[in-house]
Amino acid sequence: MGRNKQLRRRIAGQLRVITAHQEKIEAELRKPTPDSGYIRKWEREIDIARKTMRKLEEQLEK
Repeated sequence: MGRNKQLRRRIAGQLRVITAHQEKIEAELRKPTPDSGYIRKWEREIDIARKTMRKLEEQLEK
C-alpha cells in the first residue's frame, strides 16, 4: 500500500475517533447527571486526535 494511502487511512481513523467521542459527549450531556470526568477524558482524546490528524495531513502534503 502506498504511503499516501496509509496516511489517508490513518486520518480517516482519527476522524472516526473524533466523531465517536463527540457522540459520546452529546449522549452524556443528555443524561440528568452527566459525568464530567468522562466528558473531559473524551475532550482530551478529541484534542489528541486533532493534533495527530494535523501531523498526518502535513506528512501527506510533503
